[in-house]
Amino acid sequence: MERRAAHRDHGAYLQALRPGRLRRRQGERVPELPSGRCGACRGSRASRVVLKLALVRQRYSPYGGAERFIARALPALERAGSEVTLISRSGEGWGARRLLRVDPFHVGNLWRDWSFARAARTAWRRESFDIVQSHERIPGCDIYRAGDGVHRRWLELRQTSAAPKNKCSSTRACAP
Repeated sequence: MERRAAHRDHGAYLQALRPGRLRRRQGERVPELPSGRCGACRGSRASRVVLKLALVRQRYSPYGGAERFIARALPALERAGSEVTLISRSGEGWGARRLLRVDPFHVGNLWRDWSFARAARTAWRRESFDIVQSHERIPGCDIYRAGDGVHRRWLELRQTSAAPKNKCSSTRACAP
């Protein structure tokens, strides 16, 4: 009982990312290693990985708002034993962390975004991450961070340009 209680403290950030999945893992029987520590413990190097997390950002540079968000979250994630991977066209300022470089051929901005989204999805499916957090408008990710002003405005425009039938059903009842 004491051993199980000790494994619940893997960081508040990890619990906030995907509470349902973490609760399921906490409720399951945790395998023990020969050293007497469990597989989720921070004890040995082989047992450190608690969560495989992919961060998706088309262009990563250390100066943007989303990048600062990532930089602040990384130390807590790594202390908790997470394996963090960046999926990006470039990894300037990413350091020695794991980088999956995805830079498919494209012609024009529309094709650039579409081809990156498609290649990023292929990469994260191949690697089988526990959580995929995207800072781009890519369908299929687990967490989408729309914190930038540009993204926020895009979401507002998308809502206002929705078909009248969809708009009526999602906001209020409309008279015919």
